[in-house]
Amino acid sequence: MEAICSAIHMHYCAVLLLPSDVSGAFSLLVGGIEALAQRFGEKLSSWPDWSGAESWDEFMAQLNLDHFQAAAIRERLLDDRHLKHLKLAESFANYAAANIPLDFWREPVRTYEWQYDSVSRSAVSGVWSEEVPQHFFGSAAAVRLAFKNAYNVRSSFIHAGERRVSYLSDAFLPSVSPSKPTLTIAQLRRSLCHLIHTELSRGNPSLNGLEETGFV
Repeated sequence: MEAICSAIHMHYCAVLLLPSDVSGAFSLLVGGIEALAQRFGEKLSSWPDWSGAESWDEFMAQLNLDHFQAAAIRERLLDDRHLKHLKLAESFANYAAANIPLDFWREPVRTYEWQYDSVSRSAVSGVWSEEVPQHFFGSAAAVRLAFKNAYNVRSSFIHAGERRVSYLSDAFLPSVSPSKPTLTIAQLRRSLCHLIHTELSRGNPSLNGLEETGFV
């Protein structure tokens, strides 16, 4: 319950922050999913679990390393002190892709399109529309890559202050290159909600100790 409450709290803070800081809200939503992934997701424990394993195998083959040399390098790369960020991003993306079904990305999206008065330059009443989005993900691999890219966007903001998310980029995200898929704020927020409900539905989590966290 502590992990679930942390995710709920970060979702709440992200919604409050969204009108004033898109990058901050985006990072909190990623953090909410990461809180769930670190508690409920599978950790990378073997070489094949890492998506970069194949390229490293090819590289070591080009260097003509023998079996023992290659095994030593693999062990070193899998050490917790090395590639820590890559392993966290991988676990984060794997958890989201494994627990969000593809049907989730085919659900109709109900949007409200504002209209504007050109004289007063103010928003006036608009119209609701509902459609099945064409740009959402069609494979688990695409979902996994999108979440991994979202994790890297968050990391670039937290660790280097790079703001890769804006209202403009978020609005036109469906037109980005399919080779670099990522998530809109709406997709990320809805994904976090789905994952919170998923974990709540798995059983009856213990409330023991929650009074010490400040959530209860």
